[in-house]
Amino acid sequence: MKIYFDESGQTGCVVPNKNGDLYRRNQRFFVLAGIVCQDEEDEQKLIKKYRTFLEKYEVDSAELKGTELLKTENEKMLDDFIENMLDDKHMYICCYDKIFYLASMISTYFFDRQTMIDDPLLYFTQQSALTRENQRLFVEFCKAVEIGTSEARRNFVQFMVAYPYEKFDANNNLYRIAANTMLDFFDESEEMPEFPLPKGKGAYLNDNITHLINLNALGESLLALRIIYGKEQDDMEICHDHIIEFENEFLDTMKGEHIRFADSKSEILIQYADNVASVFRRIYTETTEVFGKGEQWEDNKQFYPRKLSRIMQKITERNIKFVTAISDWVLPIAVAVQFDKKTPKAAYNNTDFMKLFLLIKDRVLENIVSMDYDVD
Repeated sequence: MKIYFDESGQTGCVVPNKNGDLYRRNQRFFVLAGIVCQDEEDEQKLIKKYRTFLEKYEVDSAELKGTELLKTENEKMLDDFIENMLDDKHMYICCYDKIFYLASMISTYFFDRQTMIDDPLLYFTQQSALTRENQRLFVEFCKAVEIGTSEARRNFVQFMVAYPYEKFDANNNLYRIAANTMLDFFDESEEMPEFPLPKGKGAYLNDNITHLINLNALGESLLALRIIYGKEQDDMEICHDHIIEFENEFLDTMKGEHIRFADSKSEILIQYADNVASVFRRIYTETTEVFGKGEQWEDNKQFYPRKLSRIMQKITERNIKFVTAISDWVLPIAVAVQFDKKTPKAAYNNTDFMKLFLLIKDRVLENIVSMDYDVD
């Protein structure tokens, strides 16, 4: 089996940029997409299929970028791509929320990994709620990691005690309780515990790297694909688009994997993966923003939810891993049903949607509880 991977969404370390923001506009989500080839014959069929698509739309540049598919004037081509180039046998997507990733680092620091193993529902519901807090909290965490001293860690723990949380009960805030407990346990003369991925402490080859989200996404995708297809490590060959500044990190962390890096201009299935990643990330991001503003029932705001519905139906949730807050995991599954073209117009309302949303949420929570987290 061969898998061709490409990414979309400001890749690399999740750290504040020069403006102090954790991501640019529309870049909160990071998406890794894989084109899965069962064997050589399957690979050649996919190459032929993609080339036929390019020829149909007379793409004469070196490659078709996903951003081209998303231009208003190319909606016909986008619809054709969704309808005929996506399926549930050759695509795999890992969708990471950068804030949720940082929330997971903070949660691991305060609750430890055993909490996740013993009570995953508590762990992930708390983590999901933390994800909804102001970005300032996560910027402060990144600053503390960057400084890397015990004093910086202590200052962050004190920050978590004093922070004016918006999504937690003031009298039952497990993060504040854990932070207070930590301050009581480690007095001023003692070193505060290290963060899960401390900068410059051997977490990566390059001491300047931290929170390399694309490495997590690839590792989780390969594990999921092995489970889905019943494959062992030696059964899979991986071809990933060049990410020159991080390739040594990938190779060091993923020892034993059959992985190589190639230019998308020379590997047409990496181009295909780029299109899948770009289209999914943009449409999913826009849909979450529409719902976040409560605009989803306005006729002129249903473009992206309708597209996401069709994408979810074509690829199916089995082949998409959402590493996001619980509500952002539930949302696309509910959108797939509610915004299906067969759904009656009268059903486009909050009451019907929330009934569906809550039903799917229960299923997602059951999924969380049933997972095995005691895996290295």
